[in-house]
Amino acid sequence: MNYPGYFWLANDWDNFMFSCQICNQRFKQNYFPLKNPMERAVFNNRNIKNEKALLINPTTEDPENYITFRKAFIKTKNKSTKGTISIKLFGLKRHELWEKRNTIYKLISTLINSIKKNPNNSEAIKKLLKDEYFNSKNEYFNSKNEYFGMIKANFKNHLKNLKL
Repeated sequence: MNYPGYFWLANDWDNFMFSCQICNQRFKQNYFPLKNPMERAVFNNRNIKNEKALLINPTTEDPENYITFRKAFIKTKNKSTKGTISIKLFGLKRHELWEKRNTIYKLISTLINSIKKNPNNSEAIKKLLKDEYFNSKNEYFNSKNEYFGMIKANFKNHLKNLKL
């Protein structure tokens, strides 16, 4: 790090964000890329509001504007610089994340395909989908869940058609 960091924000609640330990400590660390590094706020001589961060801030921006998913694979949306840098800097393409997303993707795909292939049994499968993947117990479709973006990107149209 070639700058003193943001030590004056250490106790500022607006500066805290939840992240997984691996994303933050192994990948992001103390990096905070800016569109114009010369605008970096340094205590007593720059305003932090002048900075143009190159990481997605999910508290003020919709990540769907910058990243999307094709099956369990994360990718940048519309060649977004913020999406590209956020994916890389948070380590969102790492294999263990892909494995977790892929497990859920395959399971939900199988259930949805079963509904399409077996319309006579569709009510039972819809109930299973609803009970296991749409309710607050498992929270896979809760917007605060770590897999929400992948599920929404892949299954949004299916969910509307199934009328769950």
